[in-house]
Amino acid sequence: MSNVLRKIGRFVVDQKLLFVIIALVVALSTAQRGFLSIRSLLSLLNHITLLGIMAAGMTVLLISGSFDLSVGAVMAFTGVVIMLLQPYGLFISIIGGLVAGTLVGAINGLLVVKGKINAFIATLGTMIIFRGLGLGLTEARPIPGQIPSFQLIGRGTILRIPNTVLFLVIAYVAVWYILKYTRFGRNDYAIGGNIDSARLAGINVKVNTFFYFVFCSFTAAFAGMVYSSTVNTGSAAYGPGIELYVIAAAVLGGTSLFGGKGNVIGSFQGAVIIGLIDRSMVIFRVDTNYQLLVRGLIILGVVITDAITSRKEGFKFLTRGGGTR
Repeated sequence: MSNVLRKIGRFVVDQKLLFVIIALVVALSTAQRGFLSIRSLLSLLNHITLLGIMAAGMTVLLISGSFDLSVGAVMAFTGVVIMLLQPYGLFISIIGGLVAGTLVGAINGLLVVKGKINAFIATLGTMIIFRGLGLGLTEARPIPGQIPSFQLIGRGTILRIPNTVLFLVIAYVAVWYILKYTRFGRNDYAIGGNIDSARLAGINVKVNTFFYFVFCSFTAAFAGMVYSSTVNTGSAAYGPGIELYVIAAAVLGGTSLFGGKGNVIGSFQGAVIIGLIDRSMVIFRVDTNYQLLVRGLIILGVVITDAITSRKEGFKFLTRGGGTR
């Protein structure tokens, strides 16, 4: 009997995010009729598309032991570049925007790997630089789209499912496969878990870390393309502070800020929980001034929980005779 209870307890702990989601869904469906409808659930997934896509890329970077504060600026800057390049055609504008956004990740990677600058300082700097560059290029004004077909990316549907939701699913399936079945993903866990052991195992830590930054920025650039298509406008002011929610979603899903631990399924659940909390604040008419307070408390709670959990795991590792990173 005790073994059964222990297994049940372990299952509840392992699937705690799923139970949180179920509890929130039940509460919201009680407060609002039709919340459990397919249309409403698709609307929720559509709402978290940007957060979810960027959280998938951030998960990869966090697992390696780094993080990126510039993803919100990359998202906005990508949209600006796309709109500025639209006079040259749809293909050039999309490719140009994605390349421009991804290059920010390359700069971040070089600053951290070659320049040996702390990731916080490096990505904070590029966040400010590319926000400023976007504002300068647009004179702080929104740039409207000029190609009607571009809007199909963010507003179109396939079998009545919004393209945005399909992009979200594709992003998570792709990152899940990368982390689980590729050397790129296995190296990610190895570097984040113990960087010295990774080096001794023959892993090129610098090269891999560089590409984790590039990958993270690519997902942010992709999210920027989707968003600029949805609103058919590019603006350097889009997404202020979203980078903190992106990190919070990944950490809430079990990805450690200290590296070596995490999975995209958890990050997806974290993004869904944040989306449900946003929806609940609207349904229960929480004052907009206090909504920011609630989001801040969520981020703080996530960071504190991760720090406590990481310390416990580190203590267990050391008492078993493990080394340090």
